[in-house]
Amino acid sequence: MSRICVTVKPEGCKLLRIHAEVADPPDAYSRIESIAINGDFFAMPEEAFEKIEAGLKGCSIMTLGECFERLAAEHGVSLAGIHGRAVQEALAAALAAPCSPSPAPDKVQVGPERDGDSLQTHGADSRGSSAGRR
Repeated sequence: MSRICVTVKPEGCKLLRIHAEVADPPDAYSRIESIAINGDFFAMPEEAFEKIEAGLKGCSIMTLGECFERLAAEHGVSLAGIHGRAVQEALAAALAAPCSPSPAPDKVQVGPERDGDSLQTHGADSRGSSAGRR
């Protein structure tokens, strides 16, 4: 199992912080084992958002956006500042993009840094990561 951590602000979304564990080998076909999505977005009712996260287990990264939107509709979750395609693209970019060891302090960097069995990314500096969950 590999861990992916990414902090990104996709176009049309608020800041997203995603922590996921995926089946090996980590690629677009990897299945989500667990996922936690935090950031500056809004989800109402908030407790139903946790059902979306739980429901994403077993989805592949390449179908994550579609699964996310379906689960949001099934659980009646109203979303602002986040959409499924952005979550999917953030995880896919973290797998594919190179990551420099020292991102600029005012920039968000997406991309894996391989450290043993885990994939991690450099995120926003402390100014960009002070918001709470949803």
